Amino acid sequence: MQYKKMSTVRRMRSSLGMLAASISQTAMHPIPHNPPQISTMPRQQTEASILLDLHKLVSEKNRLQQELITLEARQALIRDRLNQIETDRAILEENRSAIRTRSIAPALPSALSTPSSYDITFLEY
Repeated sequence: MQYKKMSTVRRMRSSLGMLAASISQTAMHPIPHNPPQISTMPRQQTEASILLDLHKLVSEKNRLQQELITLEARQALIRDRLNQIETDRAILEENRSAIRTRSIAPALPSALSTPSSYDITFLEY
């Protein structure tokens, strides 16, 4: 039993050592990244290439038309919201002016507004 445990431990250590060595080698020598090849030669004009170009143009046209519809819908929503904001602002302005006129009117009681009720005191320095 003891011998079996030692054998297992040795195998595990050996496996870990090999794994660590392969990791360090990979870190030292990263896998090269191959960029896509760009051809400087134009594509040969075949019926298939023309059909591909037509398909690309039709797809782009459909995408742009859908984007335009989406933008017009968004623009309508924004205009509606701006109109609602303007309406709400006008209502709040009316409420503010109504509150202001109510609060100014009772500020001066009628008893104090007559000049005969004032007490005049002279202070000499």
